[in-house]
Amino acid sequence: MRNEWESIEHKARHAVDLTEADAKRLLELEDPKDLERLYALADEVNQRLNGQVVSFIHNMNVNYTNICEYHCTFCEFKKTPDSKDAYILSFEDVRRRIDEADGKISEITFQGGLSPSVKFQEVLDLLRQIRAAYPDLHFHAFSPEEIDFYSWETNQTCLETVSQCKEAGMNSMCGTAAEVLDDEVRRKICCEKISSDEWCEIIKTSHRLGMPSTATILFGHIETPQHVVNHFQKVRNLQRETGMITEFIPLLFMP
Repeated sequence: MRNEWESIEHKARHAVDLTEADAKRLLELEDPKDLERLYALADEVNQRLNGQVVSFIHNMNVNYTNICEYHCTFCEFKKTPDSKDAYILSFEDVRRRIDEADGKISEITFQGGLSPSVKFQEVLDLLRQIRAAYPDLHFHAFSPEEIDFYSWETNQTCLETVSQCKEAGMNSMCGTAAEVLDDEVRRKICCEKISSDEWCEIIKTSHRLGMPSTATILFGHIETPQHVVNHFQKVRNLQRETGMITEFIPLLFMP
């Protein structure tokens, strides 16, 4: 792989895009020496882009309900409405969690399951209450899947739904529910969810309204290196178009 390495290192050091074939080769590396070379190159790029600057967010997840009607094959979060462990949070529930947090919270991630048991207006009312009580917090809220679900529930466009979320206090969109942005994988692990292109379009809707987003990938299950490459390509194209993805979050599948 000597010539390939030299090509990849040249591209990384001169900010030239890796090809799909380059990315696939890197994802398939297993030799410890190759991996050490990859990590060193990644560190080199990080030093060029960020230097010694490190930042963090003191975040609290507020999952307003765990009731969900979807059947994603990897999920252990969802509960049925009649489950003894099912919940729908009230404002007082959320207030107690925030006030009892260890240290000052700077960001709330606001998400929940998808079910007719919890209406969009109820979720917005809860968000407004929390926003009014904690005006200094950043509200990182709603995945594209939630936006699609609530748009269907209210018979609105995704643009109208995201606009209402923003009015209620949302500052940025959660880049979750991406799983793997390859529809071959999505049909097997989360067939009820929106397509890869729909996910990207809803993220772009948030960006058009001036709200940044994150992006995620769920890895370590049935995906292949090529599926991951396809995912990276979609995220990179999205970032090239809008420039408003603030962070990329890899999520390890835990069986």
